[in-house]
Amino acid sequence: MTGESAAVVRTEGDAAPDNQWRRWLVLATLFVVMMFLIGSTAMTVPIFFTPLARHYGWSHARTSLLPTIFVLLLGGAAPVAGWLLDRIQARVVMGVGAAMVALGLLWASRTDSFWGMLGAWMLMGAGGAASTVVPSAVVAANWFADNRGLAIGATLSGSGTGGIILPPLTDYLIRHYNIGTAFFVLAVPIILIVLPMIVLVIRTRPAGTFKSTVAEEVANLPGLELGPALRTAPFWLLGFVQLTSSVGLAACFYHTVPYLIHVGYSPAHAALLQGAITAVGVPGNPLLGIIVDRFTGRRVLPFALVAMAAALLLLLGAGHRQGWLPYLVVFVIFFGMTAGVTSSVVPVVTVETLGWRRFGSISGLIGLAATVGLSGGTWLVGRIFDVTASYSAAFELGAICTVAGTLAAILVSPAQGVDAIPPGAMPHAH
Repeated sequence: MTGESAAVVRTEGDAAPDNQWRRWLVLATLFVVMMFLIGSTAMTVPIFFTPLARHYGWSHARTSLLPTIFVLLLGGAAPVAGWLLDRIQARVVMGVGAAMVALGLLWASRTDSFWGMLGAWMLMGAGGAASTVVPSAVVAANWFADNRGLAIGATLSGSGTGGIILPPLTDYLIRHYNIGTAFFVLAVPIILIVLPMIVLVIRTRPAGTFKSTVAEEVANLPGLELGPALRTAPFWLLGFVQLTSSVGLAACFYHTVPYLIHVGYSPAHAALLQGAITAVGVPGNPLLGIIVDRFTGRRVLPFALVAMAAALLLLLGAGHRQGWLPYLVVFVIFFGMTAGVTSSVVPVVTVETLGWRRFGSISGLIGLAATVGLSGGTWLVGRIFDVTASYSAAFELGAICTVAGTLAAILVSPAQGVDAIPPGAMPHAH
């Protein structure tokens, strides 16, 4: 049977009455998951960075190890999460991950040592891998096969919403109470809201017209198996895109607030700017998803990466004493629109070029490259600052890396067999 025929079967399954309302409930749940889990961790890293360094007397390089290890585990454990998603229900994987994030936040609220704090961020990173970006992209793409760009973008806008609400709240709690209180408060909604929603709502994919188990449903999906996918050019090109663009993302995202404070902005104003970036991302991610659904992810990806590279250079202009406002405004727009490109557009391109069959496992492995870029880039920027007392060289390096990723993105094309279904898969339908 052709890949086109499979798409028909999938669409009919998605159109079942029980699935029509449920897929919107699933999307809303993914939005909430991303809002609280990413919002409480990745989005608050820039807010915790300077208070932790000042309170404990840590260097920029040492403090950078916290987001570095977080990102390393967030992406490093993603292949395991993807492998599990191809075999067991997403609610189990995501539920365990969310619990780990909550425990990590509670641990961070009680520790007073660097190694204790590092362990807490390790737990949060591993838990986030099992509950956020890769699982959310897989579930959203499965439930919205006809509008996967919009669905993934809407899901990721949850992290943007969390980035609007939680960084200012974190800044307030740190300034008026202490660092431990901020970590504790961030854990509460995960325990009371996120975990129950995951258990009650999340399913990997809609109830199909044939098999009911995860393994049997995967057997009827078009695309490449993991082994053949690893031998294709698109897999390695997308990995390079993730690696290079993530260096640029790390240079900008995790160090924007410390950079602004360094050049003279107040901590409150820097935190407000961080909120403005994520505020742009809330409508920006779904809008980018709509554009992807209209023009395909492969065509949109290079343009989004160019905009991200430009944002890094614009941020340097925002540090000037005169004429800073235009740089700052355009930076917020460009970076707010494209900061989620590695998490929203790349998964769509993965489906377009390698298929649905092992989407979870393939996305997790491609995410390893993003992990190296994010973790290495975060530490490298802190190290460059310690050596040069400036962020200029680090941001310029991030822009160069992102442009290199743009060139790779232009070369990505569908692999042979992307629409194929293994012989004998469909006769098992009933």
